[in-house]
Amino acid sequence: MGLSICQFQNIHKDKLGFLIGSGPSLKDFDKSILDKYVTMTVNSSISYQPNCDYFVSDDWSISNWSYYMRDL
Repeated sequence: MGLSICQFQNIHKDKLGFLIGSGPSLKDFDKSILDKYVTMTVNSSISYQPNCDYFVSDDWSISNWSYYMRDL
């Protein structure tokens, strides 16, 4: 289902990536600029960039957020 830590080695070699944090400045940013890059979102920035490559959070309540309900 997921990748082991060893499988991440060089998976995005030579690709530029961006870490998207949470904050009000996201509303003033054109997210289409990031479409060709590897992206990782943190906490509520997932609602800004739901098609990110990676997501991390330290918020235990995120499992209740509605945008996690996807057809698999």
